[in-house]
Amino acid sequence: MKPEYLELCAWGPYKGRESIDFNRMGRSGLFLITGATGAGKTTVFDAVCFALYGCVSGGLRGLDSLRSGFADKNSRTYVKLIFSHKGKRYLVERSPRYDRPKLRGNGVTTESEKGTLSFMDGSSETLLAEGASAVTEQITELLGLRFSQFKQLSMLAQGEFSQFLTASSKERTQIFRNIFETRIYDSIQKYLSGRAKALSREIQECRLREEEAAARIRTEDEGFIKLLQAEKKDYERISHCLKEELEELERQKHKTAELAEKMGREREKCLSRLENAQERKNKEEEAGRLKKTIEILEEEAGRAGEKRSQIEKSRRALEIRPFNERLLSEKDRLNSTRKEIEKERQILTRRQETFLEALQKKKRLRDRLEEIRDIRKKQLIGILAEGLEEGMPCPVCGSERHPSPAYWKEQKDSGFTDADLKAMEKQAQTAESEEEEAHEAAALSKGTLERLEKQASDDEKEIFRLERIWKEKLEDAGFLGEEDYRASFLSRAEIERQEREIRKKEDELREKKTLFRRLRQEIDTGEKEDDSVLQEKSEKIQGEYDRLTREKEAIAVRLEAGKNSAEVLCAQRKKERGLLEAYGIAGDVERAVSGYNKKHLVFEQYVLSVYFEEILEAANKRFGRMSDGRYGFKRAEEAKDGRTKEGMELLVLDAYTGKARSVKTLSGGESFKAALSLALGMADVIQAYAGGIQVETLFIDEGFGSLDSESLDQAVNVLRSLAGGNRLVGIVSHVEELKERLERRIIIEKSNTGSTIRTSVI
Repeated sequence: MKPEYLELCAWGPYKGRESIDFNRMGRSGLFLITGATGAGKTTVFDAVCFALYGCVSGGLRGLDSLRSGFADKNSRTYVKLIFSHKGKRYLVERSPRYDRPKLRGNGVTTESEKGTLSFMDGSSETLLAEGASAVTEQITELLGLRFSQFKQLSMLAQGEFSQFLTASSKERTQIFRNIFETRIYDSIQKYLSGRAKALSREIQECRLREEEAAARIRTEDEGFIKLLQAEKKDYERISHCLKEELEELERQKHKTAELAEKMGREREKCLSRLENAQERKNKEEEAGRLKKTIEILEEEAGRAGEKRSQIEKSRRALEIRPFNERLLSEKDRLNSTRKEIEKERQILTRRQETFLEALQKKKRLRDRLEEIRDIRKKQLIGILAEGLEEGMPCPVCGSERHPSPAYWKEQKDSGFTDADLKAMEKQAQTAESEEEEAHEAAALSKGTLERLEKQASDDEKEIFRLERIWKEKLEDAGFLGEEDYRASFLSRAEIERQEREIRKKEDELREKKTLFRRLRQEIDTGEKEDDSVLQEKSEKIQGEYDRLTREKEAIAVRLEAGKNSAEVLCAQRKKERGLLEAYGIAGDVERAVSGYNKKHLVFEQYVLSVYFEEILEAANKRFGRMSDGRYGFKRAEEAKDGRTKEGMELLVLDAYTGKARSVKTLSGGESFKAALSLALGMADVIQAYAGGIQVETLFIDEGFGSLDSESLDQAVNVLRSLAGGNRLVGIVSHVEELKERLERRIIIEKSNTGSTIRTSVI
């Protein structure tokens, strides 16, 4: 990968859009990125890394601080990079996730991370990937490098490449492990170690199973017992003795089984005779109990006749019950009618009182109405009298003489009006309606009362008739009276239940008599034996049978345990021989890869030491040139601590003294040259092992300030040779002397409104 054109906008210290045309630096060679401290030199590296991988080169800079603090709200933060790779050109553009002020109103809005990758063919562009993750995956596949590998090969970040120089053996091992991905060798070592331990555990388990199998063996042979109790057991002899023991147990088992079978047959015969004797005895006892039960049932059968007579009387009571229920119903209806009569009488009394009150009110209001009407007539006459004149005809009678008009004039102011008259007429009308309603209600109540009294009279006559008939029915049914009838009455369900009970007792009596006769016949025809004698004989036979059974079972248990032990011993001894053979090989290999070898290196460290030697060989080519042949690197043959098994200690060989010493004894300038040589050597080896990947660009960030003039010339000459061919090498530094030595420069100018970029090619 070789950058051709870089464009930044609102990025880090750069307020607006800035760009770098790397083509002006040439297809190869050395150029300088210079500027004041904090101007944004390293930010150029960050922009290239971010454009390619969405990450920044420095470990202290985060993705949340990429937007420029100088940028205005209308500026978009982005990075655009045009680069060439294997003869083809590509354009990648990314925007980080950042917050900016809203274009309208207050507050901020968040811009999401974006990215695109396009293939450039002349003036046309073809989109290859869109989205931050998709672009990173495409770039990684295109360049064949992950971000960590790209940094190691193309980005020697500020202060980072010197860490490898002074790192401890353990730290250097971790760095190499990440770079060369050698964890697989550590996994192989752990697998082999685990395999050897697993085999060892399996061998111990086999021996434990053999010990357990031997402990389960039970024998009465004293020689065999001593063999089993020996501290170091001879499992070959144990297996032989166990085989003989099992053969003897088989013979004993067969003999005991025959005796137990014979004793079992005798036991069955004796038990059968004992069972017959006990069955006869049980039948005699059962016959005795049946006899007593039959006697009780016969007594109950004698009482059944009396009970049947009572049931028949209850049936007659049940037959005449409907007539009795009719009589009781009539009496209930009469009582109900009488209650209604009493209630209706009270209603009639209240309604008659209400009628009398309404009648008096109507009369009183009518008298008052006539009085008001008379007064109103007089008022009208008084009004006419006021208009009379002597000689003029009266509008009522036509007379021209008016003897007493003064009297009638006094009547016109009596205090009543037409409204008063109408109100009184309305009251009189209402009272008359109320009197009529009260009269109708009283008449209705009287009619109801007369109907109820007639109904009660009819009911009394019907009840009298029914009582006479009921007495006749009681006499016809054989009852002495009402009390005798009630005492005899039962429900139909109860009558049926008692009849079923009588039939059940009769059936039970017949069944018991039949069973008793059969038992007596069986007892009289059977053979009589003494069950106590048979019981004693059976117990003796059973005891001997149980003893033989226990002995047979004990032999079987010993035989089964012995067979299991023999089987386990045979299987485990065979398995142990195979495991010992496998462990002999696996154990030797495991010890070799675990560091128990001449170099005292574990497998992964051995592989890493090869890489380390190649890195030192490549680094020494630059270190010797930069130190006038004085210094070279050397890997320590022996580790400081033999227990670590790392072997990654680094020494510097001083040609002036002919001795190797620690790299920490180098001066500041010497340390920089050593670190730079080591970093360049590492990049060479990484590139060689990266599948033929060509590294066409290298950026080196700072560190030149510690060099004197001569050392600076040596470092620049080494980098010039490194840039030979088709490689572009950029140095980030503010050292003034480098400006004199490098003609092609990218100058970062710093101000209080943000930094700007310009290029200078002399």
